[in-house]
Amino acid sequence: MKRIDRFRIVLKQLRKEKGFTQEKFAEKSSIDSKYYWRIEKGLSIPTINKMDGIYDALNLTSEEFWREVENCKKINKK
Repeated sequence: MKRIDRFRIVLKQLRKEKGFTQEKFAEKSSIDSKYYWRIEKGLSIPTINKMDGIYDALNLTSEEFWREVENCKKINKK
């Protein structure tokens, strides 16, 4: 599985675990809701600044977030 696909899966999963709709999550991360939709669908790749907002909204460090992405890779290999 490509890293961008793992990224999308993990982002959506973590957003839902926190109880956010796409709109509310976009607002909390200071991202335009249409742009966030494109990120989650894999049509856009967020900038570093946008990723900082995503990390903050998820209450995770960048290391914690990317560890989740890597764990997704391991789960899908089983």
